[in-house]
Amino acid sequence: MEHARVREVHSCDEWESLLVKEQYPSFLQSWEWGELKQKFGWNPVRLAVSTSQGDPAASVQMLIKSNRLFGISTQCGIGYIPHGPFGQGTRHAISQLLEVAIGRAKQQGAAFVRVEPVGGDTDLTLVAMGEAGFRPAPHFVQNRSTGYVELGRTEDELIASFKPKTRYNVRLSMRRKVDVRIATDSADLESFYRLTVATGHRDGFAVHSSTYYRAVWDAFGNSKRHLFIASVNGEDVSAVFVVICGTMATYLYGASSNHYRNTMSTYLLQWTAMRWAKQQGCLTYDFWGMADGAPDRDPMAGVHRFKEGFRPIAIRHAGTFDLPLNTSLYFAITRIALPTRTLIQGVISGRGGPPQSS
Repeated sequence: MEHARVREVHSCDEWESLLVKEQYPSFLQSWEWGELKQKFGWNPVRLAVSTSQGDPAASVQMLIKSNRLFGISTQCGIGYIPHGPFGQGTRHAISQLLEVAIGRAKQQGAAFVRVEPVGGDTDLTLVAMGEAGFRPAPHFVQNRSTGYVELGRTEDELIASFKPKTRYNVRLSMRRKVDVRIATDSADLESFYRLTVATGHRDGFAVHSSTYYRAVWDAFGNSKRHLFIASVNGEDVSAVFVVICGTMATYLYGASSNHYRNTMSTYLLQWTAMRWAKQQGCLTYDFWGMADGAPDRDPMAGVHRFKEGFRPIAIRHAGTFDLPLNTSLYFAITRIALPTRTLIQGVISGRGGPPQSS
């Protein structure tokens, strides 16, 4: 098949010009995320396909990583496409894009390619993936379900849309003199990390290293990320880390201490983050993960109830799909290596809860 219309994109500005056209652009497809993951051993490959008239049709950022499986000499790679492809291309254009991406993954020794399309209009993507041989995967990486809050309303209309208890808690936090500041230095990042570790111990999820959070902070820069920290009586008690991609703001990380929980500081932080996102021109606020299926039996049940108070629109992504390129290595990775890693993370967290995604 002729692939003259598929090319690799090497310019950050050009890549952003493709993403900004999306209604719900994902930061996982952003240039910054690819650069961040490169620091941790992933190779970002950014491809775009155009129409016969030269107009952008569809694009994809694929992350490729190779390791020595169980210490043996054979290099075993993974090609991973989180929340992609994106664009408004035809099935044929998406098929071309995927075929070139698969070819690049093979060249770099990938045992399989894993794709997690973003929620919304993914029908053409799913058809193209099915034709390429992708099948539902045994595990997923990113959260399967989330919630979007539409920000294209006045602040009064926005807060009025929250559930009564959530509205009350936002205002209660204001009355209880919770101070909110925007992080500016390493001391703030260290405070955020201490809160994150405390939250991980309490709620039972694995935590990234402090180096990783610092790398996320550095990757997105001042205009595309904010870390909000709430304090009471001079003590930092909660934090919210938000990143921006196009017109989408995403609540990426949250943390809270066991102190002053009656001040409802986490509610005020979310409201502050939404107001900031609106001021930056964002149209959507992504809560980045809610319970999947039966909320009461989901490990994220408590987080789900908290986020539901802001009345987000429920979004369920299409799922996770794999294309094995080396059947034996694919089995070894997906049935042995990845479940073992998840088990170890659960033991480290103390409760076996979900690890942080991304």
